[in-house]
Amino acid sequence: MRSVRTVAMPLIAAALLLGPLSASAVPMLRLSSQGHTVTVTDNGAGDSSADDGLVLFYGSLPGWNINITSGFSKPLLGSASEPILDLASANFSSYGGASALEIWLTDTDFAPAPSAPTMAGIGGTTDGTVTYRAYYDSTNTAFGTGNLLADMSFSDWAFSGSAGGSLAALNPFSLTLYVSILHNSALPSRITSFDASVKVPEPTTLALFAAGLLAIGFVARRRLAQAKR
Repeated sequence: MRSVRTVAMPLIAAALLLGPLSASAVPMLRLSSQGHTVTVTDNGAGDSSADDGLVLFYGSLPGWNINITSGFSKPLLGSASEPILDLASANFSSYGGASALEIWLTDTDFAPAPSAPTMAGIGGTTDGTVTYRAYYDSTNTAFGTGNLLADMSFSDWAFSGSAGGSLAALNPFSLTLYVSILHNSALPSRITSFDASVKVPEPTTLALFAAGLLAIGFVARRRLAQAKR
């Protein structure tokens, strides 16, 4: 019995220490308009999806008749060691004055990673102005904005953009996407839709990608040399 206790107690202690961390490692959406804020946790109240790694909000907000927003993260998309966040949303605002909406997607507990490049991008259409930012936070805090990875703004009807960044050597960290929409025209119907994402490839993935580029370049040079003979 003593040997069982000797083995069991450290396991129980480890479970108590790791339990809260794992429980918090789920994607979360936050939507805010005219002082009204809605926060939806994966598989929590307001989540219209039963899939782990997908949090889906469908409803209305002050000044916005229809909002359909989805946030993808691990384990459905990417992993702790190869993080990917994807935020997609369609938003129809009421007729009238200016309407502003802020949308956030966050997830925590991404694995420690060496210095690595990041890739962030967004594309969509808008009847107003769209601002997009991507962050990582070394305190592993949900909706943390400790370090800026990308910052873009658009006012064209059809828009797209991408940006590269980098992560320093970290302990577990969080990733957060932020998109703000401002509809400031008096059009009878005003809509903004977009798809935004950020990705942190594993070093092995980058190495394989680089090796593939080198191989393609080698083959191309060899064929060019053969063609000149």
